Amino acid sequence: MTGLDRILETITSQGEEKIDKLLFEADSKAQRISEQILSEAQKEYDETLEAAEKRRKRNIENARSSAKSISSRQVLALKSEIIDGAADSAVEKIISMSDKDYFALMYRLVSSHLHSGKGVIVFNKRDKDRLPEDFLKKANSLKEGASLEVSDTCADINGGFILIYGEIEENCSLDALRSEKRDEVRDEAARILFGKGEK
Repeated sequence: MTGLDRILETITSQGEEKIDKLLFEADSKAQRISEQILSEAQKEYDETLEAAEKRRKRNIENARSSAKSISSRQVLALKSEIIDGAADSAVEKIISMSDKDYFALMYRLVSSHLHSGKGVIVFNKRDKDRLPEDFLKKANSLKEGASLEVSDTCADINGGFILIYGEIEENCSLDALRSEKRDEVRDEAARILFGKGEK
């Protein structure tokens, strides 16, 4: 092995270690953010539950015969409202992240939806304007054979991106992903917040 070969091997090895470190840091940050969001949702739930309990007691006193069915509907509606509010809050927190944290999360999202071959990634105007200079290089390094380009046009989405491969579009906007996972998120949030799945 020549001296040049050793230098190239060292550079390649250091680059791979740096990418692994960045992916690990992004994953750790996303985990901390997820735990923080769940903690804040629990706090909001506790406060809302206290107010809801007072309303429930008033309803029972005012109409004892129909209070049980009314209360059950109200609690179910309140649970849905809390879960939807927590999901909305999570999306807003993601959108308002620092550029570094936001794009670390975008790399993870790209990584789970990236395909080999030529593709186009479309961002909203805000994200396109703050896109890191090395975004494409890092994104394309996540999958062998990947060749993404950033679209000249912007998408009307709240955050995230749209991937286009030929005639196929994959909507990875934050709202689309939230809607796609809506039932799963509701069941998981209900289990965490209320100790069981929604009935």
